[in-house]
Amino acid sequence: MVFISLLFAFLKFICPVVAEISIDAQKISYNSSEGIITAYGEVVITQTEKGVKKRRLTTEKIEYNRKSGKIRLYGKSILREETGEIVKANNIELDDKMKTGIIKALSIVLKDKARIKAMKGEKKEELYSLSEASYSPCYESKNCKFPLWDVYADNAVYDTKNKTIIYHNAKLRIKGQTVLYTPYFSHPSFEVKRKSGFVTPIIHSNNDTGAIVGIPYFFAISDSKNLKITPFVNFKSMGFISGEYSEAFTNGDLTFGASILAKKGKKTRWHINTTYKSYNLDNKRFIIDINRASDVTYLIKYPVNKQYTGSILRRKSLTSKIGVEFFDSNYFFDMKSYLFQTPQRETAPFILPKANFQYDNDTISFSSDVLCLKRDKQDPCDELLRFSNKLGVHKEYISKTGVLFNIKSYGGIDTYHSSFDDSKTKISKSFPILENTAECSYPIYSEISGGYSSIFAPKISVSSIRTWNKRQKFELNEDSVLGDFNDLNLYELNRYGGIDKLEQKERISCGVEDSIYRGNKRFLNFFIGRSKSENFGRIVVSPSDYLRIRTRFVGIPLINKSEAFEFGSTYKFKKLSFDVSYFGDKRKNKYREFSLSQIGYSAAYQVTQYWSITYSQIFNLQRKAGHKNLSRGIYVRYMDECFEFVIGVYKSKYKEGDLKPKSGLVLAFSFKNLGSLSQSSRKSEYQPIISRALS
Repeated sequence: MVFISLLFAFLKFICPVVAEISIDAQKISYNSSEGIITAYGEVVITQTEKGVKKRRLTTEKIEYNRKSGKIRLYGKSILREETGEIVKANNIELDDKMKTGIIKALSIVLKDKARIKAMKGEKKEELYSLSEASYSPCYESKNCKFPLWDVYADNAVYDTKNKTIIYHNAKLRIKGQTVLYTPYFSHPSFEVKRKSGFVTPIIHSNNDTGAIVGIPYFFAISDSKNLKITPFVNFKSMGFISGEYSEAFTNGDLTFGASILAKKGKKTRWHINTTYKSYNLDNKRFIIDINRASDVTYLIKYPVNKQYTGSILRRKSLTSKIGVEFFDSNYFFDMKSYLFQTPQRETAPFILPKANFQYDNDTISFSSDVLCLKRDKQDPCDELLRFSNKLGVHKEYISKTGVLFNIKSYGGIDTYHSSFDDSKTKISKSFPILENTAECSYPIYSEISGGYSSIFAPKISVSSIRTWNKRQKFELNEDSVLGDFNDLNLYELNRYGGIDKLEQKERISCGVEDSIYRGNKRFLNFFIGRSKSENFGRIVVSPSDYLRIRTRFVGIPLINKSEAFEFGSTYKFKKLSFDVSYFGDKRKNKYREFSLSQIGYSAAYQVTQYWSITYSQIFNLQRKAGHKNLSRGIYVRYMDECFEFVIGVYKSKYKEGDLKPKSGLVLAFSFKNLGSLSQSSRKSEYQPIISRALS
């Protein structure tokens, strides 16, 4: 093996750049009269600038002309660029910087394995000018002349700096057959995260809204700002447009979205969504989250905002909040305001403020809460205003044996102001409230034979809540919910999250939680407890990589009264996957007029490496809540590394507000790095079911 190192000095504009070329070959010869260095065999050339490797080239034979500064490569050659691309060719001519040159029969392999091929190419700095070029991310088979799909053009330019491919007289080909033509087309490679231009179109159609076509345009204003505007074409509306603006600040992120739809002779529909969160501030944090719409079904009916619901259908509500938090090593203070939007909009509450202060040190802790809630047109009165405040102390203590004690004591007053327009009278009443809680827990870690370990945590809590029974008469609405059904709130005084909810009298809560691990993977987790007259629980079991079972409940089904219950199971084995889930909730209020009892399942079978078939269905088990079959459909999908195609039929019986039962066809296809198109008469309420079932 012979090694020669050659050092050259070059000038680029007015800035000197020192390039060092190292040649490693089996045989090297030098013609001093012509100044030509020739290397044979397994030739490896490495170019460095200022000690940093820029390019690496391998070939069978190379000639370097010191006088002209030209480098000629013969045979199969591979050039690895510093940006990650791999250029393959039979004949290459480069300058001594390896930045410009002419390449014949070249193939450029991008980082995501996509390929750009051309009969001839000219390299100038970061640009490749290509003739008879094609691009495709599809796997190439030796037995196939053409990939599944590619983009072919008479002339194309690949910008390695901006990671963009530009085509002139471009054709989209399927197995070599042209299906689309455009005189000009460009798209970024997969590495591009932000670039101005048109993005994936939106096609939405059903019997109620008619055909809706949206053409989104993305503006990459700067590295920290971007804007997306989507005008929609809909023959049943006068105007339909949505937009979203995002900006990243030094100490926060802002997102603002809005849409508006106008119809002849009908009320204008709209929505606003604004989110701002601050961070990296010394001892404070700001939160703004505004979600409002002309009505709660607008965002479901029209494709202006994605609503993820999973496989169970539930009624919608919108919550807005604005708040600020202050904190230090010993204290925490936050003040927030809430605005709820529900189907019963005239009774939805407004909360300003909801404030909380907590102070902790080594000896004692205390907290204070203040809340002011106003509700309009609330039966039996026309206006209801509630003002609540409480002050308390709590203390945590860990014994030498590892037992954790937590004691809390609060005293407060709820004051209600109600007015009656008919009689023009106003009534004010105040109710004292006293809350006491004592908790004790003992986490235990233990090793189990066979590579298993366990964290076992028994816990007991004694609580007492005292107020006048007449205070319960003012619990007239429970749509002011900050948290939903939660299996971890067994020991909380207000276990269901409603602001108007207040439990009365004493209760003892006890339970245990255990997690069993097999190596670093959790094998089993369960939480079982009892509070007052209700049993709580959660069980998650993963006996194998193929099966996962999950359930949680308030009240054990078939044993005693069950208030809420969820169950789900996922099974995957070879080509078959199956998922079933059930949700039942008997709790009612003015916000939810009827209880929920629904079961959904999906089954998928991988027919071949690329083809699969899926069937999904949701049943309604509550007769008063609508039709038995809420939704069902069957879908066929083809997916490989470069293309995805979905076709299916569905039927839904779901009805709420101006949402009507529908049935139709789902059709979607996606070209990797180029975008996707889809058409469906299915409203967006059910689209997540398709995504989850096919994933």
